[in-house]
Amino acid sequence: MKISFSWISLVAIAILGILALYEIFPINRKNLSSDETIYMRVRRVLICVLLAICALCPCVMKSTLQRSLNATNVIFVLDVTGSMNVNDSKDLNNNTTTRFNSAKQIIKQITNNYINASFTAIRFGASSSVDVPLTPDSNAIENWVDTINTEPVGVSNGTSLDAPLDKTLLEAKAIHDAHPQDVTVLYLISDGEETTSRKRRTFSSLRGYVNHAYVIGVGSKNGGKIPNTTTKLNDLDDINSTDSSTKQSGKWIIDPSTGKPGISKMDPQNLKNIADEISGKYVDSSKNHSIGLEAK
Repeated sequence: MKISFSWISLVAIAILGILALYEIFPINRKNLSSDETIYMRVRRVLICVLLAICALCPCVMKSTLQRSLNATNVIFVLDVTGSMNVNDSKDLNNNTTTRFNSAKQIIKQITNNYINASFTAIRFGASSSVDVPLTPDSNAIENWVDTINTEPVGVSNGTSLDAPLDKTLLEAKAIHDAHPQDVTVLYLISDGEETTSRKRRTFSSLRGYVNHAYVIGVGSKNGGKIPNTTTKLNDLDDINSTDSSTKQSGKWIIDPSTGKPGISKMDPQNLKNIADEISGKYVDSSKNHSIGLEAK
């Protein structure tokens, strides 16, 4: 325990002390011109002393473990369209892997870097859904990453990058309304490929509810063939094979306009545009393996 006094109290005490001394030792005052009595002087001195005691106002300082912190809420938005199975991305060890595996590694790395944060996860493809409601349990995100899969290619009528906008906006607004002092960080992970003719809606409405945003691109500009997701998972090992028998085995999605396996390419410009709309930052996962370290 420690007792201390503020500088304001010390200044007030000094002034009162000077006034008390002035009453005790009057300067250049003639008794004949004043009706002041000893009783009056004593009374004024006592007033100064009492005011000085009041001004002391000692405060007791003791250590406490309580402190005010702004909590952090992390929103993951993950692309689960069939093109995320293209094997043209880089993992955290710079090895070639599918875009989806790269995205899942990134989410795990980000989660591990945010200590004592809360997380929510949204997937999008033909539709979007909140898979993990806001929770402080990082294991919930780990389990989600371990179990989530891409959607079958057959259910999609084309990829629209604004598919998760409504769900993400509702989730971000709910977090902001419930915890207005918290910091909300958005991570959107996609290959940026858009295959619909409909004009994409802007993400700018998220700016009012998100403090920091990162749009992460997975894949490559050269692209790769899209595997048929009805194929067994262990058949994806030879997904890069150029042998003609592989092309005829039904492992690739065929482009109806050419009759050949379709090529999916990462579109960084689409992702950069989204990042600009939410005042965020675009990150190419193949060039930056330190994603998530901004949390520290």
